[in-house]
Amino acid sequence: MAGALADPVDRVVLVFQGEDASAAESFAQNDPYVQHGLITHWEVRPWTVVLGEQKGH
Repeated sequence: MAGALADPVDRVVLVFQGEDASAAESFAQNDPYVQHGLITHWEVRPWTVVLGEQKGH
Protein backbone atom coordinates (compact mmCIF):
# COMPACT_ATOMS: atom_id res chain seq x y z
CA MET A 1 0.00 0.00 0.00
CA ALA A 2 1.16 3.52 -0.63
CA GLY A 3 -0.24 7.02 -0.65
CA ALA A 4 0.33 10.64 0.21
CA LEU A 5 -0.65 12.17 3.52
CA ALA A 6 -3.09 15.05 3.10
CA ASP A 7 -3.41 18.55 4.50
CA PRO A 8 -0.62 19.34 3.73
CA VAL A 9 0.54 16.89 1.08
CA ASP A 10 4.09 16.74 2.37
CA ARG A 11 4.76 13.05 3.03
CA VAL A 12 4.12 9.62 1.61
CA VAL A 13 3.53 6.36 3.46
CA LEU A 14 4.41 2.98 1.94
CA VAL A 15 3.56 -0.24 3.76
CA PHE A 16 5.75 -3.30 3.25
CA GLN A 17 5.28 -6.79 4.64
CA GLY A 18 8.33 -8.86 5.56
CA GLU A 19 10.32 -10.55 8.26
CA ASP A 20 12.45 -7.45 8.83
CA ALA A 21 13.06 -3.95 7.48
CA SER A 22 15.41 -5.03 4.67
CA ALA A 23 12.82 -4.98 1.84
CA ALA A 24 11.66 -1.48 2.70
CA GLU A 25 15.23 -0.21 3.14
CA SER A 26 16.30 -1.70 -0.19
CA PHE A 27 13.30 -0.17 -1.95
CA ALA A 28 14.11 3.27 -0.53
CA GLN A 29 17.83 3.10 -1.28
CA ASN A 30 17.16 2.09 -4.89
CA ASP A 31 14.28 4.50 -5.52
CA PRO A 32 15.16 6.90 -8.37
CA TYR A 33 13.71 9.84 -6.42
CA VAL A 34 16.13 9.10 -3.56
CA GLN A 35 19.07 8.42 -5.86
CA HIS A 36 18.54 11.72 -7.71
CA GLY A 37 18.09 13.81 -4.58
CA LEU A 38 14.37 14.54 -4.96
CA ILE A 39 13.70 12.74 -1.67
CA THR A 40 16.22 13.88 0.91
CA HIS A 41 14.89 12.06 3.97
CA TRP A 42 13.23 8.70 4.50
CA GLU A 43 12.85 6.33 7.41
CA VAL A 44 11.68 2.78 7.97
CA ARG A 45 9.52 2.20 11.03
CA PRO A 46 7.73 -0.90 12.28
CA TRP A 47 3.94 -0.92 12.17
CA THR A 48 1.76 -3.03 14.42
CA VAL A 49 -1.42 -4.30 12.75
CA VAL A 50 -4.34 -4.18 15.20
CA LEU A 51 -7.25 -4.66 12.76
CA GLY A 52 -7.36 -6.80 9.66
CA GLU A 53 -5.59 -9.91 8.52
CA GLN A 54 -1.84 -10.12 8.74
CA LYS A 55 -0.98 -12.61 5.99
CA GLY A 56 1.85 -15.03 6.51
CA HIS A 57 1.58 -15.04 10.30
